[in-house]
Amino acid sequence: MRDKNRWSIAGEFEKRIWPARLLAVLSLSGFLVMPSLVLAAPAGFEQINSVPTDREIQRRGDNPAAQLERNREEMERLRFQEQIEEDMTKRGAKVERKDTTSEQKIEDEVTFRLQKINMDASVILKPEELNAVTSVYLDQEVAIKDLREMTEKINRLYSEKGYMTCRALLPPQRIHAGEIRVRLIEGKTGFVIVSGNRHTKERYIKDWFSLKPGEIAKTTDLNRELQRFNGTNDAQLRMLLRAGKEPGTTDYEIIIYEPQNQTVTLYVDNGGYETTGTVREGIFYNMRSVSGIRDSLRANYLHSRGTESWALGYTLPLNRRGMKLDFDYSGNTTDVKKGPFRDWGIKGHAAAASMTLRVPFQVDEHSRHEAGLQFLYQKSKTDIGTKIPGARTNLTNDSVRRYSPYVSFIHYGKSSVLHHRYSVLFTNRKNIDGVSDSPQIYQASFFWQKRYHGGQTIQAQLDGQWTWKDMLSSSDRFYIGGANSVRGYEESFLSGEKGFSGSLTYTLPLNKKQTYRFYTFLDYGMVSGDSTLEDHVLASGGVGLSATFRNLSAGLSVGIPFRRKFMGEEVKKARIHFAVSGTM
Repeated sequence: MRDKNRWSIAGEFEKRIWPARLLAVLSLSGFLVMPSLVLAAPAGFEQINSVPTDREIQRRGDNPAAQLERNREEMERLRFQEQIEEDMTKRGAKVERKDTTSEQKIEDEVTFRLQKINMDASVILKPEELNAVTSVYLDQEVAIKDLREMTEKINRLYSEKGYMTCRALLPPQRIHAGEIRVRLIEGKTGFVIVSGNRHTKERYIKDWFSLKPGEIAKTTDLNRELQRFNGTNDAQLRMLLRAGKEPGTTDYEIIIYEPQNQTVTLYVDNGGYETTGTVREGIFYNMRSVSGIRDSLRANYLHSRGTESWALGYTLPLNRRGMKLDFDYSGNTTDVKKGPFRDWGIKGHAAAASMTLRVPFQVDEHSRHEAGLQFLYQKSKTDIGTKIPGARTNLTNDSVRRYSPYVSFIHYGKSSVLHHRYSVLFTNRKNIDGVSDSPQIYQASFFWQKRYHGGQTIQAQLDGQWTWKDMLSSSDRFYIGGANSVRGYEESFLSGEKGFSGSLTYTLPLNKKQTYRFYTFLDYGMVSGDSTLEDHVLASGGVGLSATFRNLSAGLSVGIPFRRKFMGEEVKKARIHFAVSGTM
């Protein structure tokens, strides 16, 4: 039976972060907008009386390249959140023994002088190790309880060496002339049976374990391999061992618990950008095991008044250490429908292809550490004008090549989780004029959650970016504002070359099943750099409610800006963020 605390912690985590997960899923579609802001007022405040410039277009959130960049950031956030949830439900998995071997049934009161011990030869324990245990009892007056104590000492030697399949015991026997027999069972690997694998190949599962017919398996190695499989796959394994059908062997049963192989999620929220539509509707498809090796396929589409977005991805496991290779392709089209630029016929499109290598280098019940490298190629274009042929003018026409190494660390406590990630972006960008730029950008993110009595949680999150470079392109800038940043403001309300955003959230379940939750939060963000406005700080607080019912999730929060004046204008007194999703 699974540990009730572990399930409750996982449930607590999932129910708490579902609004962020939903928004992260939405972002996979390539819709979330990241405007570039350069020496001008926040979106919606200024009056435009002339043709918008390249930088003005980018800061308004109409740059499709910025949208795709934000997609990748949110997709990575979603991936790690899902990894944490899965890990917390699968912690502590170990090989389990189903032992039916019987020991001698003799009254403990019977005593005799032990003259001789007949013992099987051991492949694992050295003769001197066994003699050190048995010599204490020879030529002594002993009871059956003393003999059981002796076999337990031998079993501890096996355990210390990591061999759970090996055991010393007293077989049924008649004691005569002070002579006894101790049986050493050192079970060699017999039959290995896999069950529950509807969408996973049997060979894929077996290849993760060092189980070789005729050899004695080391249980500590099996435990480590079991934890690595569970920590790097979306399915969960359970391993049982029992006395083998053949004498002197141990049989293994590997049971796999697979999640639903194909899912379709429908969702709607108001996390879009003002100029291209805040209300968004989308569909997300996921196949968790395409060819039986836990290789996943994902696709999504999202629509709003002024945006069409799509994405396709595939993840291929490379080895039995958890190394994986992600292939992703995404694209979008944008059409400004609202705001000062709505009459200028501004449209854009972008496409990006990326390949990411992920290498877990430590996976156990207390931690999961990973390193990786991503290569990205992206092209984007924005133009302006009428539908008349030849009447449109290019404003941006950029190409980007980027290498991004990263390291990620997840630490699990009894009722807490800590995640921190560090990355460096080596980018080469060429703009419409053929001018190249190669900034180096350093990014870091932190997430911490602590669970308390009754399902209450406190959660803290911090994201930041730093660079030496001035005047970064829109896709490289740091953005604050919105449902996943500083709530109470528009999505990507401010941006800069450098910046950070943080949040602190307290959550209280409203019922025993913890399907209804109330939470309150404080958010803060700041950007800086040569192109940043004098007003460069956002701060807010608010409250929210979330609910889950079977495969349906919904959330509603109200963010209240503490800073409302920007460039002589005021933002709204409060902003409502909502999200609804259903999976089938």
